[in-house]
Amino acid sequence: MQGQEENPDVPKGFSSLITGTVIPLVLFLAFLWVAAKFLIPTVDYKETTEVKTAPLASFREGVNSDWRQDHHFFIVKEGHVLFALSAKDKYAEKMIHQTALINWVPGRNQFVEPSWGSFYNRQGNPAGGSATLALDRLALRLNEMGEVIVDPGNVQNMDGEVRRVKDQYRVEESLREVEPFFLKTP
Repeated sequence: MQGQEENPDVPKGFSSLITGTVIPLVLFLAFLWVAAKFLIPTVDYKETTEVKTAPLASFREGVNSDWRQDHHFFIVKEGHVLFALSAKDKYAEKMIHQTALINWVPGRNQFVEPSWGSFYNRQGNPAGGSATLALDRLALRLNEMGEVIVDPGNVQNMDGEVRRVKDQYRVEESLREVEPFFLKTP
């Protein structure tokens, strides 16, 4: 080569090997890594399964919160009626895109979401604070042994039915009283 001195420490053809083969290979592998990082989902998709809760006779009147922490739902018994309410606050999920679990406060007879200040009555209707959407009801049924089975994958979403009445948002209860989201007990 004219005008260039050859470096005696570098073997002939070594620099062309680096620039012609190794660098493009490293760039290609980096591209594959970036593509894999963005194209392959890292979300853990769990198959929704039914949850066997307890025998029907063991449910007490009121709100049962035994399944709130592990399965994110409550079971409410009112007289001869049983229904399951989601423990997830949809307002918080919509605003911060994270699951916020509500709590049952027996002294107030309300569900409360402590971070956003949403309040819900025992039927899951908004009762104050930032709540404007009713809690979802989950499908439930009795199995052959008389145990209550809840299906968190089968949701009664009543967002389109929420109406504002006297400064409160609510869903007409008769619209929610349908099977499999409303179980009449003997």
